[in-house]
Amino acid sequence: MLDVKAHVAALGHLKTPEGSKTVLQEVEDAANALVKSWLVTYHDDIKLLPESRRAAYDVIRAGARDLEQVDIELPPDDRVDTVDAERNPLPAAIKHVLSDAEGNYPLDPKLNGWERQVIARETGRDAVVGWYRNPSSAGKNSLRLSYQQDNTWKSLQPDFIFIEQDSSGTLKPSIVDPHGGWMSDAMPKLLALVQYAQDHGHRFARIEALASAGASAPLRRLDLTDAKVRAAIRSANERGGSVQTLFADGGPSISY
Repeated sequence: MLDVKAHVAALGHLKTPEGSKTVLQEVEDAANALVKSWLVTYHDDIKLLPESRRAAYDVIRAGARDLEQVDIELPPDDRVDTVDAERNPLPAAIKHVLSDAEGNYPLDPKLNGWERQVIARETGRDAVVGWYRNPSSAGKNSLRLSYQQDNTWKSLQPDFIFIEQDSSGTLKPSIVDPHGGWMSDAMPKLLALVQYAQDHGHRFARIEALASAGASAPLRRLDLTDAKVRAAIRSANERGGSVQTLFADGGPSISY
């Protein structure tokens, strides 16, 4: 047994021609490919396992060399406040995926003006049949977009997911994310949405970033499924431009 261990250890230190992979790299590549293949092949079977068993596969995905796509698990129910601190009933919205028996969902008092404006506008549209307030914390119940900032992987959770039905009856999700353009993480998060829209935009009806050019300016949106808009955002980043400029009237954004 000792001889076998020594032989394996020696293989890991073998010198290879310049540009060629080492034995260790070849083994790691093969193992990575095999794990990815298994996760795809047995995806449906893994989904049927109890949550305690599925957690083991989440650990495997988290340890993968390359980022892995994972499914969002919507909670089967939710416990939310229906009154504020003074026991006054909270305003409610319709069409939430976890609405009560009357079709209402109490709105979190912490929602800001932009978020309330988005909910009111979108739920008033006939095409919208449902919506979900994406949790701000990264977890199994949230849509998470990975991005790098300062050589560190971070996670973006867009604010809202709306479900729309087209004229043929097909359902498609839309991402709508209001985010202050003056905040320090505004450009990295916007670029994360840009990359996600480029890679996965065909699966969505809309992917929109919302903001305004100033405190008193109206809310505007960037259509990130538009390649020209994505190019304008990347160009602004390369020039050191601000996100607020992108949302100014006359830029690539349009009214919301």
